[in-house]
Amino acid sequence: MSPPSYYKQQKKKTMKSSRKGSVVWPILKIMLIFGGVYFLLWLLGQMMLLINTGIP
Repeated sequence: MSPPSYYKQQKKKTMKSSRKGSVVWPILKIMLIFGGVYFLLWLLGQMMLLINTGIP
């Protein structure tokens, strides 16, 4: 009787963890995308500043 109940508990645990992971992953992806976009915009701004200061 104990092995099946233990198996059930393990299954529940894995399901919970996977559900939590599926919630966290999209947030991480969104953060990565926003970070990348922000970094690119910052880089573009730096280049524009360099070009603007370079031309008298």
